[in-house]
Amino acid sequence: MPIIDPQGWGRELFNKQVNQTKNDPHRNIPITAFPSLLRKDWLSLLYKQGMLPAGERFKQEWQEWEEQVPMKLLQEKYIEYKSLFEGPEIDVYLFPVNTSDRKFMKTMKGRNGLTFNSFIFLFFHKDIAPEELSALLLHEYHHACRLDYHHLNEQNISLLESMVMEGLAETEVKRIVGEEYVAPWMTMYDQEFLKRWWERKIKNKLNIIGRKRQMQYLYGGKYGFPKWLGYAIGYKITESYIANRGSQDHISFVKKTAEEIYRGSDYVQ
Repeated sequence: MPIIDPQGWGRELFNKQVNQTKNDPHRNIPITAFPSLLRKDWLSLLYKQGMLPAGERFKQEWQEWEEQVPMKLLQEKYIEYKSLFEGPEIDVYLFPVNTSDRKFMKTMKGRNGLTFNSFIFLFFHKDIAPEELSALLLHEYHHACRLDYHHLNEQNISLLESMVMEGLAETEVKRIVGEEYVAPWMTMYDQEFLKRWWERKIKNKLNIIGRKRQMQYLYGGKYGFPKWLGYAIGYKITESYIANRGSQDHISFVKKTAEEIYRGSDYVQ
């Protein structure tokens, strides 16, 4: 089942963290598809991405979240998006977000997602609106489709593709779920502001390869870069492409290269 029911493995993870010993500080995470990192590293990643801590203090919050996960909605939306984008079969793991973390609750609207080639992580709070959850799944599944179709991964992806991928995903959120559910950081800057940063810091960096080397350009917040700079520019690139070339069917945008979209946008050099 692509949408993994969290009640089984989530409870196992929780119990192992609660019952861990001094000699075994990183018990097995009950997810088996992660060969590239040690399980302790995956657990650290989950916490960094916003997972509610698995400990006795949070037991009730975990249970309340598990009871309210809208599995039927997620299954239906997964099937809809898979058909719409002619996408791959991919597992989706669900996590409660850390409601004590101001960054995730305010800046990220209580939700976050992370996509790899063979699985997706979704983090969200128990009271998330159905449309917000649909938008989150849509955004991350669209990433999975582009990674699959263009044979991309964390190591070989270019900065241009990373930006366009983010822009395309939110463009589809706008088209399918509604403009009000587009992530706020996509539209937080005006065109003139973004064009200045594009000319100064971005346009000559488009061929940077590997996500680890792209963080300051995508997320900003360091070295003087505005927060979410690359995301906002990627959204403007895709929006201007549509304005110039017209809207297309959903699968066409999955298959179109980042270079094609860039060349048809207002950002072309």
